[in-house]
Amino acid sequence: VKRLWNMAKPYKGFVFCSVALFFAVSGLNLFLPYMNKILVDDYIKNSDHESIALIPFVLVILSMLGVQLVIRGMSMVKSHLLINASNRMIVDLRNLLFEKIQKLSIAKISRRTAGDLMNRVSGDTSQVQNFLINYLPSLLEQLLLFLAVGIVMLVYDVRLFLLVMLPT
Repeated sequence: VKRLWNMAKPYKGFVFCSVALFFAVSGLNLFLPYMNKILVDDYIKNSDHESIALIPFVLVILSMLGVQLVIRGMSMVKSHLLINASNRMIVDLRNLLFEKIQKLSIAKISRRTAGDLMNRVSGDTSQVQNFLINYLPSLLEQLLLFLAVGIVMLVYDVRLFLLVMLPT
């Protein structure tokens, strides 16, 4: 991980923007259940359907749609930044590995064919790229969301927090 971080230093702008977008998307994802609460408590469960104002109801629905669109847009930008940074890192990693292979002695290299070596380098760097693009962002996003939901539950109701978190 330390070596990957050192390779990511030239692209730290991409990484920090992506992390900031992780926090923003996680915060907006926490806002949606609150908007659902308003919708259910104030409009759907309201037994006096005559007193429900149509404009605030539509505004709540439209704001939920707007938040979803903002989340999708921010997620697209975040994915673009991560893909851009990881592709550049993979190119650097492949170049580094190619330089290392060139520095090896002929005796070590002659045991394998050039195709074997290139296949190994391509396969290994593809695995790293797959991790950087697919698994790491999902892991970070779910971890942030878990922590944020835990904090919100702790603020709202300590008993609910303990009931949910103790089994985990």
